[in-house]
Amino acid sequence: SLIFLYLKISKKYDKNICLIIIFFLSIEPSIMLFHSSFWSESIFFTLLILCLGLIIDDHFNKKKFFLLGILLGLLFLQRSVAIYYIIFILCYLTFVYKKKTIIAAPLVILGYLILVIFLGINNLKRSGVFYFEPTQAKDGLHNYLVLDILSIHKKKDKNKIKQNLDKDIQVWIAQNNINIEIEKDKLKYYDFLKKNSLKIIMDHPLTSL
Repeated sequence: SLIFLYLKISKKYDKNICLIIIFFLSIEPSIMLFHSSFWSESIFFTLLILCLGLIIDDHFNKKKFFLLGILLGLLFLQRSVAIYYIIFILCYLTFVYKKKTIIAAPLVILGYLILVIFLGINNLKRSGVFYFEPTQAKDGLHNYLVLDILSIHKKKDKNKIKQNLDKDIQVWIAQNNINIEIEKDKLKYYDFLKKNSLKIIMDHPLTSL
């Protein structure tokens, strides 16, 4: 992936600068940390560098845009945060290609949707529900933000806040006959966490900010 990136950037920028960039990416500690143990971050970084190489190459090529969409879909399969990457890339393409983006954008979106829809169908066959957003994206606010917001706003200890939240969640589970062991119900549970977290954020905008 680094060789591919070098071949693309060396056509536009000073080769000495390009070599420094490639050298940095080769030995940068946090990237090396993941590559030495080869977790999904390794695949994510590799795909990200390939995407960067395609984006920097401003040659107008229909196959390139379709491949870019595929790579974005693969990125999303590795890390849920990549679901938003396509927005920024489409904005960049609009800036670079202007009117030609009418041709480029659908090809990127098509390649991207092929992977996302495939994931949704796979989930539908397994759980009976078509979805592609991972549960991590739904309970993140609840796990990492809501406790802080309520603790600051109510001036109470986080443990007490957590106990009260857990009680409310258990009441909701009982009222809605939710069985966490069943994936369909589990998804409803995560949807509840997401909606409840967003409500808390909206109810306390200044504290959330």
